[in-house]
Amino acid sequence: MVSIIIGIVVALMLGVIMWLQVIHIIRNNNETWWKLNGNKNFPITHKGKTVWISRSVAVVGFVFCKDDEGNWYVLANKRGKGTPDFQGLWNLVCGYIEKDETGEEAVVREIYEETGLELDKSKFELCRVSTNPKNNRQNISLGYMTILDGTIADHSNFNKNHMEKDEVEEIKWIKINTLFLYEWAFGHDEIIQNIYSTKIDKDD
Repeated sequence: MVSIIIGIVVALMLGVIMWLQVIHIIRNNNETWWKLNGNKNFPITHKGKTVWISRSVAVVGFVFCKDDEGNWYVLANKRGKGTPDFQGLWNLVCGYIEKDETGEEAVVREIYEETGLELDKSKFELCRVSTNPKNNRQNISLGYMTILDGTIADHSNFNKNHMEKDEVEEIKWIKINTLFLYEWAFGHDEIIQNIYSTKIDKDD
């Protein structure tokens, strides 16, 4: 009887380990799964339900503000050692849309989690959509932009109290004309410059 119980426990543990490995591969190596499934969306069964695995949707926050002298800045953070890739590089606030969220809700949540700033979702507008399969992890990316009232001094009460462990190393406002001084992930420096040039500079 004891041997049977031990066998059941071992089988359950192996099942849990296998499922954790599946989750790890899906989160961190989607390319392997795509290749195994002919580059098509595919189903897996979880808790008796069929779940389809497909390309993920991410949001990116373009948050602009001026200083006292009228110079433009963009909100950015430096990726911490807890991120899956590009540690130590700078990026705009970004992350995945969660269940039951709109894009605006997702970007405001990500900004709050990664910087501590609480912003109004109604002030964001969709400014960029990228479905390029060459994107990182083939993510579909939705860019949302806002221009904050006041100056960067009014919006610099950053904190790391709501983020995942070691997700962000540093948070700061980066002056637009100094973007080239930083090393960026995901080509965000070029994207920032493009959005700034087309959405702000032409009207400034």
